[in-house]
Amino acid sequence: MSLRDGPVMADIKKPKKVDRHQPNKSPVKKESLSRSRKVAVFLLFVLLIASSSYFALDLSSSAKRIYRGFKDLAGDIAGFGGSGFENSLNSIGQDIDDLGRRAELLSLIPQLKEIPGVVADLKQIVSIVANLGAVFSETRDNGLSLAFNGEGEELLKALKIMSFDLGQLEVISNRLLERVGEISPYEEKFNGFGLELLDVKERMDALIIFLDVPQKRNIILLFENPSELRPSGGFAGSYGELALLKGGIEELVVNDIYYPDKFLTEKVVPPLQLQGITPDWGARDTNWFFDFSLSSRKLLEYLEKSDVYKETDFDGVISINVRVVEDILRLTGPIKIPEYNMELGYKDFLREIQEQVVEDRAPGQNPKEVLKYALPALIEAVGNLKAEKKAELLNIFTERARRKDVKFYFEDERMQAMVAQMGVAGQEYNIENGFVGDYLAVVNANIAGGKTDVFVDQRVVLESKINSDGFVQNRLLISRRHWGGREPEIFYNQTNKNFLRIFTVPTANLSYIEGGFSKQIEPLVNYNSSFEKDPDLSVLENTRTLLSTSPDGYAERYMYSGKRIFGTWFDIEPGENKSLELRYSGQRVAIKNGQQYKFILDKQSGSEMMFEYTLVAPEAFIWAESGTKEYRYQEKILPARLEIILTLQKK
Repeated sequence: MSLRDGPVMADIKKPKKVDRHQPNKSPVKKESLSRSRKVAVFLLFVLLIASSSYFALDLSSSAKRIYRGFKDLAGDIAGFGGSGFENSLNSIGQDIDDLGRRAELLSLIPQLKEIPGVVADLKQIVSIVANLGAVFSETRDNGLSLAFNGEGEELLKALKIMSFDLGQLEVISNRLLERVGEISPYEEKFNGFGLELLDVKERMDALIIFLDVPQKRNIILLFENPSELRPSGGFAGSYGELALLKGGIEELVVNDIYYPDKFLTEKVVPPLQLQGITPDWGARDTNWFFDFSLSSRKLLEYLEKSDVYKETDFDGVISINVRVVEDILRLTGPIKIPEYNMELGYKDFLREIQEQVVEDRAPGQNPKEVLKYALPALIEAVGNLKAEKKAELLNIFTERARRKDVKFYFEDERMQAMVAQMGVAGQEYNIENGFVGDYLAVVNANIAGGKTDVFVDQRVVLESKINSDGFVQNRLLISRRHWGGREPEIFYNQTNKNFLRIFTVPTANLSYIEGGFSKQIEPLVNYNSSFEKDPDLSVLENTRTLLSTSPDGYAERYMYSGKRIFGTWFDIEPGENKSLELRYSGQRVAIKNGQQYKFILDKQSGSEMMFEYTLVAPEAFIWAESGTKEYRYQEKILPARLEIILTLQKK
């Protein structure tokens, strides 16, 4: 190879001149340079988009993790403000800090410029939630003590602080919503978060307005006994007069429910089924209505008619099932009642109290004196619980309210709307126009059947089928077993005398009943013109019709509160196991693809049962939710209201 063919090195001392008029042997064309720049810019853009997408996806993942964290905290009411709460909140804070660092790069992109603001809002939310948790924790741990020790205004102050913080959260969440709307397709979820905050604040404000008044708030505290069932709960043989002032408990007096009736001058005809055991109607029997709000209104009406409370206006009713007390005693341990030389634990509380009350009972006196001493002892035991146990206490009330063992009624419209929205008002489901589906409530009323319901097991089986013409055909089987009869207390060994009512849709038509029977009621007095009729009771009883459905059964039919009601007597002797069978048609359902069907079961307060439900779809259809023609449900521990929504799907 010649030197001419080898590499030519430039002489840097004498650089070769370039003749601008001569064509360059290695030309770089302008369009090639332009193309290269375009490619580079395109690659940079793709890289930026890819990075943005990665970070955006990462941010989305972080945001979802933060959102789930907040949601879990809010859902764990009992743990709100506790050590686990603080740990979770710290974890959320770290996620937000990490989110903020990684979001800085994305803020350079105009469409994502709001991300740092979103992070700042989230940090502020964490700060406010932390303060909320601290105040809530303090209120949960010491609220009862404050209320009973004359420091109700401190409790009220804490509620106002929480309301203020909730208001701040609402403002920030609305601002966050605007920012998120510019960068996220999930605006609707954040909007839901804001609406939840608004809902909580409205409830808090309703409570503050109710408590923060110069006059006393008078509340009736009902102690319901599930051993003696009545339609809206257990028979309330005892009650407390609770006087509240500025969030504090001024007075709590326990009394016998028969006492105010002794001073009731007005004579009212009792419900037909009660006329064989009582000559008149009074506060003691006003829980004859399945809807707790109606029974409570009636209770307050009759109490205020009594000379005992002529100068008193009551503001509401709170009912507590004895099962709640038993759960509390599991938490506190036994309580001592030195006045009666008694120690009450969760296993024997009901039995011991009932035995003490029944002994030498005299209507109009106060045989419930034992509760006068038991209640303060229980409150003291609760006040001495450690912080973690108080969190469990809140869990008890939450779970029992969910199961309809704690119920509330208020004359104040805001408070009543609040408890109704929370599902703790004990109200019947309202069947509105356009309702497609079925409704069921099995309601027992112990009438001179001792304290036997605690020894009765109940199983309810509803088999439903939608025929080809769209009509729903139902077969309802109610089985009850009385396993008492060998107890030392006589009130556990009696016949369970039960007037049973089945509530269903208004169009229901009973075609068959077996197992129920009629009972001849012999009124204790002649209901002449000196007796008045209760208007609400008359509305119910004026619809009463006797049915002749089969030689082996007896039924009465009513229409009330938008429901068809079938009633019958269904008594059980100790050691006996009996069944009641009803067959009836329900609504007519449009048979089409996508048709929704709703089943509602309202549980009776104080009544536990095994419930089994089967619904068969019409020919050529299945249920989308189960993927089968036959939908099945079975549960022993039922909520206050069971709601099942199903969808017809063409095969």
